[in-house]
This record gives sequence, structure tokens and C-alpha cells, in this order.
Amino acid sequence: MSIYVLDTCALRELMFHFRRGVPVFDRMWEEIDTMIEEGTLVFVKESYNELERQLKDDESQDWLKARKKHFTAATNEECVLVAQLYATRNFQDNVAEKNLRNGQPVADPFIVAHAKALGNEAVVVSREVLKPNAAKIPNMCEELDVVYMDDREFQALLLR
Repeated sequence: MSIYVLDTCALRELMFHFRRGVPVFDRMWEEIDTMIEEGTLVFVKESYNELERQLKDDESQDWLKARKKHFTAATNEECVLVAQLYATRNFQDNVAEKNLRNGQPVADPFIVAHAKALGNEAVVVSREVLKPNAAKIPNMCEELDVVYMDDREFQALLLR
């Protein structure tokens, strides 16, 4: 059984485009909650911090706050993996200067590191696509030998 580590953008897209109150989407959100409770859908604390700043509507904020305990802090092993990623020059571009100046979180390397620490059953779900020499999640996944999938594949899995 796979454990899905959701990228911030993938979760934000679900919240924006699959609104509660529509029966087929309500079933999807029930599946998401079941997966969260079962531990097959997981998140990192940095994603929570990003979403807390990005989500503007009360419904999304309420959903996020109710699930805060499921957004886990990085372990020592994961921090070492993040440092390993940032030792590679092109991944250093992942942290925008404005993020550093404003103290804004950057979840991408923590998402990939969390998946790596979870082992072979972990799959990163991201909207990003692999680009040569880019500082994107799929590139980081390849660097650490982590499986990743497009968020549309994940959405299809939820709506089955």
C-alpha cells in the first residue's frame, strides 16, 4: 500500500477546485479524511505553514486548522536529507530570496525528504513536472530516488 506525501500546491488545488457541497467532491473529501486517519496521506509542517499564509477563505482555513496535527515536523534524518539536497547547486535555487527575507516557509525539500524517510512505499504527489537541471520537486525526487506522481493522477485515484 502506498503512502502519499502531498505537495502544498497539490493540496491547494484540491481545495480551490473541488469544493465541498458537491456530492462527487464530498465523497472525495471523505476519502481524503479516511486516508489521513489511516496514515496513507501525509503532509509536512512546512506545507501547513505555506497554506496558512496562502488560504484566504474561512472554509479552507477551518479544514487546515482541524488537521494541523497531521502536518508533521521534520525529523533529524529528514533535515539531513534536506541538507543533502541543498548541497546540490541547482536545488539551492528552490529557495527564493524573497522567502529568505520575509521568513516564508519552503516545503518542497521537506516533502521529498519525508517521502524518502518513509521508504519505498512513499509517493510524492506534485503539480510540478520534471525539467532538466531545475529546482523542482520531481528533480529532487529523482536525486533521492523517490517515486512521484502528477496531482491529476492522484485526483483520479480519489474520484474512482
